[in-house]
Amino acid sequence: MPGLRLENLSKRFGKTVAVDSLDLEIRDGEIMTLLGPSGCGKTTTLRCIAGLLTPDEGEIYLGDERVTDLPPERRGVGLVFQNYALWPHMTVYDNLAFGLQLRRVARAEIQRRVSEALAMVRLSGFEERYPRQLSGGQQQRVALARALVIEPKLLLLDEPLSNLDAQLREEMRFEIRELQKNLGITSVYVTHDQAEALVLSDRIAILHEGRLVQVGSPAEIYNRPGNRFVAGFIGLTSFVEGTIVRQDAAKGYVVVRTRDGLELCARSDVLQTGQEVTVAIRPEHIELYPEEPAVRPAETNFLSGRVLRGAYLGDVVDYRIQVGEWILRAHAGTGAILKPDQEVFLTIAPDRITLIAV
Repeated sequence: MPGLRLENLSKRFGKTVAVDSLDLEIRDGEIMTLLGPSGCGKTTTLRCIAGLLTPDEGEIYLGDERVTDLPPERRGVGLVFQNYALWPHMTVYDNLAFGLQLRRVARAEIQRRVSEALAMVRLSGFEERYPRQLSGGQQQRVALARALVIEPKLLLLDEPLSNLDAQLREEMRFEIRELQKNLGITSVYVTHDQAEALVLSDRIAILHEGRLVQVGSPAEIYNRPGNRFVAGFIGLTSFVEGTIVRQDAAKGYVVVRTRDGLELCARSDVLQTGQEVTVAIRPEHIELYPEEPAVRPAETNFLSGRVLRGAYLGDVVDYRIQVGEWILRAHAGTGAILKPDQEVFLTIAPDRITLIAV
């Protein structure tokens, strides 16, 4: 299966720039997620790839073939819409067969492909049902099977799970990922759901205001965000602003001092003394102690603070902790619930802190 390449892709609606000079390469057989908030340009990008919109500038290549000006039906692309877009007056079989009939595929071949596509999504035996007779999850599977039955070179999915309930949505993430990997089909998945992107993707492309701001594996995006927007958009993050006041080149550490005198040690071998930085800290990287430890952990940041409030999430409690003039979010187990205004102590390992140059 060919990969996909976007070169300097731009799309405007009047004075609004929806996609701004986007360069992106999607490897053969991988699933790439376009992730970002509403209005960032991800769906517009997908619709340009599909041929439903014509870009104002730039080129689209599927493998070695330039498809920028080709109509949708000649691109070899399967598309799964957010609302499934099933024909309500057609049976499941007819919904899948329709696209093949338009392509003048022989009847016997249509029967074979429809049967195989429904088997892929575990809906064999549902051929004579109508969409109204299916659950939301079953309709989603039919929409996916309809996209696959044409044997596309590229699979495009536009927030296909957004209409499902939370539990079913979580199950379908894994099913789509497994199916895509079994088929080895190059795929582009659009979502604003961070958890979906982390579970499904080989790589994630973060879009913001029409621009590509970072591309990487889920682990790279989560653990090494390239800027404050990415750090704040993916997962939960607390931010502290400060200036690097000294370095330990031998250990690869720097010390950041905030305006209220708080000092934090973090790992960095590229930032220099005097640079202003944003300190990004994930709540799961903070250890909480209700009492001051008799022996402080070595080579770690040790802070004291006061509990503002906590939110019980079932597996953890999400606390807001006041440390100086900063508020840090920290996750702790549910064994002993900390109370508002209770003094607590925090440790943060230097290599668990992300520094972002301002």
